[in-house]
Amino acid sequence: FTIAIVFGSLIEVCAQGNADGAEVLPKRKTKAEQENRKIILFNFEKFNRGDTTAAAEDWSEDISNHGQKVGRSGIKMVLDDLFRTFPDARFDVQNAAVDGEMVVVRALFRGTHRGKGQLPVNGGMLVGVEPTGKSFAVEHSHWFRVRDGKIIEHYATRDDIGMMQQLGLSPQVTLGR
Repeated sequence: FTIAIVFGSLIEVCAQGNADGAEVLPKRKTKAEQENRKIILFNFEKFNRGDTTAAAEDWSEDISNHGQKVGRSGIKMVLDDLFRTFPDARFDVQNAAVDGEMVVVRALFRGTHRGKGQLPVNGGMLVGVEPTGKSFAVEHSHWFRVRDGKIIEHYATRDDIGMMQQLGLSPQVTLGR
């Protein structure tokens, strides 16, 4: 058999059967894993409604964001700054996978630049920048660790350069001859 990694979730897949010739099926998710996935998806729904207070409640008091302890209040400040900068901000979840405490989400982040960022969010490239009025849509991948119903750890990979290009704040790069 072969091992496939799909958005951080280990899944055993039968290529030509296993040693006994039996088919290997994907690992069935536990109730806890299903609940962890629901917590994250519901958190994105709260964000998309603009309810940063409710969204922040899903995060633990001692949340670690990109390896730094920021606390729930720090997460709330980040969420508020995103809406200050992009009042119509939203995440369109494309995929969500779970493996134990880990939930991985691939999403399209979109919005319109109508405000000035105050925090070094989005790579810190929009702090104090005058609004362009332009819209963007970029891919994000978010990794969450959920324990006891709360998000305790978060990492993200974002296309900040693509966002800046779409906002007209960074030159477009054309590859070719």
